[in-house]
Amino acid sequence: MIRTHAQRIAENGPSRNQSDRIYGNLLGVENIETLDRARDTLVLARLQIPDRIAFRVGRALLEAGGSAACEPRRCGAYDKNMATVRKITPFLWFDGRAEEAAAFYTSIFRNSRILRKSSVPAGPANGNAIVTFEVDGLEVTALDGGPQFAFSPAISFAVQCESQDEVDYFWERLSEGGDKSVCGWLEDKFGVSWQVVSIEALGYLQDEARGPQVMQAMLEMEKPDIQRLRKVYESQG
Repeated sequence: MIRTHAQRIAENGPSRNQSDRIYGNLLGVENIETLDRARDTLVLARLQIPDRIAFRVGRALLEAGGSAACEPRRCGAYDKNMATVRKITPFLWFDGRAEEAAAFYTSIFRNSRILRKSSVPAGPANGNAIVTFEVDGLEVTALDGGPQFAFSPAISFAVQCESQDEVDYFWERLSEGGDKSVCGWLEDKFGVSWQVVSIEALGYLQDEARGPQVMQAMLEMEKPDIQRLRKVYESQG
């Protein structure tokens, strides 16, 4: 059944009904009202959690209600083999703090809002919520998945700042209740890592002759000091 739908899509492009049927076959459900929830369920299925929990959470997502069905183009286009979703959405794993985190991030960035919230009555986490929100136009999903996994600096979000005022603002707001490090790195109160970056300083680093000295200066400071980095760069001219 899935192969037949994929072949039709390869020839004619997907319709909303075809996309619904493909999701249904993949997830083992007959009626899917919202492609957004189906997409989130597919992401859950790829996580390293017990199959019985992933299934229960997925079914709960589909039954939780929400926005009306969306167009396939908005929910993510598919390749000819229906194997990959081209639209990429950060998916953050929490243990009972998903709603708190979404409220925190949307309070810091402009052009931010909570898009939808669902209660997931399954799984090992406290809170059992899944929240989709936007930060500066970037769509992010926060899930109360349980205590199994923690955040690491191996993955971070970089905030590019045009002025020292922006650097100061994001440095202080994002680090509230968290830990500040060096070279513009910090860890927020949820354990998520951020890089507060000066766009001007990034330009200096592209200079093969003078960039290394600017990089060395950055490594010696916590919060980026644009004026100091500018002086380091100009002193080598």
